[in-house]
Amino acid sequence: MSSANPESAAQAAESRTGDIRLLIEQVVKAIVDAPDEVFVDEVKRTGSSLELEVEVAPKDIGKVIGKQGRTIRSLRTLAQAAGMVQGLRCNLELLEEDDLEPDDEAVEGDESSEDNRGNQA
Repeated sequence: MSSANPESAAQAAESRTGDIRLLIEQVVKAIVDAPDEVFVDEVKRTGSSLELEVEVAPKDIGKVIGKQGRTIRSLRTLAQAAGMVQGLRCNLELLEEDDLEPDDEAVEGDESSEDNRGNQA
C-alpha cells in the first residue's frame, strides 16, 4: 500500500474547490445578461470548509436572487451538493453593490448637513 503525499492532498483539495467555483461561475453566467461581469472568488478555505463570493453587474442582481430568493437559494444548494460530493462544506454569498464600496455621496451629504446645522445655531 502506498502512503498519501501531503502535497498531492493539498493540490487535490485545491482542484476540488476550483471545480465548485467554476461550476457556480458557469451557472451564474448562464443566468445573467452580462456574463463578462460575473466573478466568483474563493474567499476562505479552512480544512473541509469553503466560502465563495459571487459578484455580478448591478442590473443582474435581481436575476441572481430570483423571485422570493429562489434562484440564489438554488445556487447555494448546488454549491452545498457539489461540496458534499467532494467532502467540503460550501457557503455561497452574493455581493451586492453596498458590500463592494462605501457610498461616497451619503458621506458627503452627512457632512454638509452637519455644516448647515452648525451655521443655523
